[in-house]
Amino acid sequence: MAHALMEQGKYNESLQNFQKALELFQKTGNTESSQLSSVYSGLGALYGYMGKYKESLEYYKKGVDLDTLIHGSNSLAAAKAYTNLGLAYGNLGQFEESLKYHTRALEIKQKKLSENDPEIAFSYNSIGTVMFRQGKLAPALEYFEKTKQIYLSTFGEDHPNVLSV
Repeated sequence: MAHALMEQGKYNESLQNFQKALELFQKTGNTESSQLSSVYSGLGALYGYMGKYKESLEYYKKGVDLDTLIHGSNSLAAAKAYTNLGLAYGNLGQFEESLKYHTRALEIKQKKLSENDPEIAFSYNSIGTVMFRQGKLAPALEYFEKTKQIYLSTFGEDHPNVLSV
């Protein structure tokens, strides 16, 4: 419910739902579960939408800690959590930290997924975006081209993902 409310822009209601979920996890002592990690990730996204980037980073860090504890630091769950950290650091203008986490996520995805998986394209696009924001245009364009090639081979040329790269 909290995720749906967040997507509808009902941030205060979403926050209340996420906070209730956290309280339930604390009451039950269920502090090492993928569901709790999902709540942390949701709170990270919610605070990001609200422009509260430090809070967003705080919850994304909790998600990384939990995902690496449960699934290991080389899992796809960890890669998703590292991507979230990369986005949060990028929102804070901490581009080197952002690149570090996006690169870590990409390395995991390259080991676990096929080379044309859209998740790899997402990581390429994220790295390209950070480089673009740093003013590193030539490397950014290389990453955007890699993104586009994967999307073309996966979705075809008329897909929104291809057109928006």
